[in-house]
Amino acid sequence: MPDRIEYRGCAIKASPMSTADGEWTHEGHIERDLRRAVDDHRFCAPGRSANRDEAVKAILAYGKRIVDEGFSSLNAT
Repeated sequence: MPDRIEYRGCAIKASPMSTADGEWTHEGHIERDLRRAVDDHRFCAPGRSANRDEAVKAILAYGKRIVDEGFSSLNAT
């Protein structure tokens, strides 16, 4: 599975990190080309995965959801 995909004009990149207990975090970022600048949004999806491939799949799916929601979930506090 690729770590980076193009989706609806954005690049979504998975950056899972291995934890001390052998699980993988769900960290990633989304880049949007805004003609004069690149907008970079970092995110951490909920949960952890047992292996890297599962983590990448979860991160990319969550990134697609953020794009589909118009980035509103990144602005929520």
